[in-house]
Amino acid sequence: MPATTAVPPTSGVATRVAAPGGAQFAVTLGPLLVATDGSESADPAFVAARLLAERLRAKVDVLAVFESTPLYFPPPEMLALPIDFDAGAMERLGERARRQSRTAARATVEWPVEVCAGDPAPTVRRIARERGASLVVTGVSRHGITDRVFGEDTAAQIADITDIPMLAATSAFTGLPRTVLVTIDLDSPQIPSTPAIHELLSEATTVYFVNAKPAVSTTEALNLSFWDRMYDDGIVEAYERVKSSLDLSGNVSQELVRLTGSTAKEVLNFAEYAKVDLIVVGQRRGSMLRRRFGSGLPTRLLRATTCSVLVLPRSRRHVAAPMSDGSARTLSTRTETITDRGQWATRLAALSRRNAGRTVTLELDDIDLGAQAQASGYPFMGADYDHNDDRVEIMLGQRGPGRGHLTHSVDHPVSIDFLHRSDGKLLALRTANERGQALVSFEV
Repeated sequence: MPATTAVPPTSGVATRVAAPGGAQFAVTLGPLLVATDGSESADPAFVAARLLAERLRAKVDVLAVFESTPLYFPPPEMLALPIDFDAGAMERLGERARRQSRTAARATVEWPVEVCAGDPAPTVRRIARERGASLVVTGVSRHGITDRVFGEDTAAQIADITDIPMLAATSAFTGLPRTVLVTIDLDSPQIPSTPAIHELLSEATTVYFVNAKPAVSTTEALNLSFWDRMYDDGIVEAYERVKSSLDLSGNVSQELVRLTGSTAKEVLNFAEYAKVDLIVVGQRRGSMLRRRFGSGLPTRLLRATTCSVLVLPRSRRHVAAPMSDGSARTLSTRTETITDRGQWATRLAALSRRNAGRTVTLELDDIDLGAQAQASGYPFMGADYDHNDDRVEIMLGQRGPGRGHLTHSVDHPVSIDFLHRSDGKLLALRTANERGQALVSFEV
């Protein structure tokens, strides 16, 4: 096995953060973790880390992950590689990382460098957790998604699984951002008020809160006017919720921008038009969507962005039930997939009877528009399969005459999934067709 240059975990340092009203409070700030492959595309990560570290008085750790390339030689010409083949490559990678600390970052103190072998994205996540990092900082490569670097490809992989905020810095990151774009949808939570995020946004003069609404043609609703009002009201609520969490100065221009179309495409187009320095994007709730259909919004943005991107992880809420001693136990889940159309109507009718009135979130994933939350916090009316039209209808809203409701149709479905907790509680209903899927998540 290749040797690993181990560095003891860096202890947190105390810093003082301004609270609303001007009060100061002390917090323990974990290190900034710079992930690098030693290439030029990672240089901006060192620059960004130095700028933030100087202001936060934070420590910086450097992590270089060596991903060995397997070499195959057909018999009988099989060739044995020297035992130190990987070890020598790791030593050279470590030296490049130390050189970046001296040249790209111009650090006044030597930053500790750790070199280890493994799959880059999971390794970065693991080390960040172990060290209690406050921010992971990477570069963004423009050399194509097949490059195995801490940039366009690996940075996107980290963004999809990270549970610590991640900053992917481009070569334009020479100072803290002035113009910031925050992506929002119906389900956007408040932005965490951490010292690293607070300092990163401290020099912002203009902040755009951008939402891209799906085109009407992709959402089949029986009452489009009600759908529009529900969606628009939800976006205003999300805007106020996210804006208040930033607690920016009154001198900062803050604007809600409403767009229509593919989220990634519209966000990137607006970022270029407005000369945005930083895009702030949160991981979406649909982890099931990403597992089945691939990349989420952070990934799509990172693969095409020309400006830096801050990825905010979605908080992980464990499904738990109280035990007799008052503690909590995590319940396992099971997924049932049904492809037999003959069962769909009966199963959906039973599901509707048991779960009507429960609060849900509806998310759609379309091959053109990507994944988006469509409605959040609304009661579930039911779901049904229409044999004649070959479509599943999902109904949200209030029962009774004159009460608004939304019906979303999934045409020509190919499968229906039921995600249950081990105690039988329904967690999610997924209906998929050749173009994507609709996911109904039930609050527990």
